[in-house]
Parts: sequence; structure tokens; C-alpha cells
Amino acid sequence: MLEACGKMPSQSRRWLRGGWIAKAMLLLGTVFLSSVSAEVIHIPVGQQAPELRDLPRPTRGMSEDTVVAEFGEPLSRAAPVGQPPISKWRYPNFTVYFESSVVIHSVLTHKPKHPDMIKQ
Repeated sequence: MLEACGKMPSQSRRWLRGGWIAKAMLLLGTVFLSSVSAEVIHIPVGQQAPELRDLPRPTRGMSEDTVVAEFGEPLSRAAPVGQPPISKWRYPNFTVYFESSVVIHSVLTHKPKHPDMIKQ
């Protein structure tokens, strides 16, 4: 309204024409977003279960028969999938992966320290 009467200083008119509201919102948004952050914690695989690190597990190249003879029957067996067929057997502390009937890898099973915190 003041601008229509010609009583507004020219500097103020430039400020309004320059989209100062949009610039202020952009500045406030940038300041707000830069203050929001999260800490990411990386734990090397070798340190994730130190109490199970030395647990005997099947090694690459073992046959299914050898795994059963040395570690007993698994808790569960997943059917082979894909080509070549990949299957997995679950034991209480580790999972064994087979290609055809030969071990290709075994990994420790994650056990949360606070099982009551698991999302269901």
C-alpha cells in the first residue's frame, strides 16, 4: 500500500521484489536441516561376536555328509534356489551355505543382546 502511494523507499521495494520471504524460508530450512543428524556406528565384522569368533564351523569345500557328521543335523534346511543351486542350513549359532552339496560359506547367527527390543 505504501508503495502505491510512492512513499516506500526504493531499497525496501527491491527487497520485496526480490522474493525475500522465499529466501528467508530457504535459509531457515537450510539451518534446520543442517542441525538434524544421526550418528552411524560401524562395528567391524570381526568384533561383532567375540565370544563366538572361535566357534568351530563348517569350512569351504566340506560335503553335506561331512557337515552332518561333524555338527549334527541342522535346525532347518532351506531348499536349493537358483542355478547353480544354493541352499542353506541353520544351526543354533551359525548358518551354512551350500552350492550343490558343497559348503561355500558359513556365517555366525546374530543374537541381539536385548531380545525384548526386537521389532515384531
